[in-house]
Amino acid sequence: EGNKATQLSRDFYSRGAYSFSPDGKQIVYSSTPPVTTHPDRLRRASIWMMSADGSGARTVLDNEAWSYGQPRFSPDGASLYFTASE
Repeated sequence: EGNKATQLSRDFYSRGAYSFSPDGKQIVYSSTPPVTTHPDRLRRASIWMMSADGSGARTVLDNEAWSYGQPRFSPDGASLYFTASE
């Protein structure tokens, strides 16, 4: 009660599978990669990370030959687990 939802993204790229770091300071998620192709034409996803307040979004894993999804932090927050497909 008293908490409001905050919109963290402001564009039309597809994002999903959000997961907070164990310390609650970072969010990892999958999203279409930063390319000039319209996102509806892409068949792959990258792994991204941002601060819990929505700032500092950055790509942490991207490869044109692969699609990545379902990112999760390890229990100690030192590693990321994710799915990958060609």
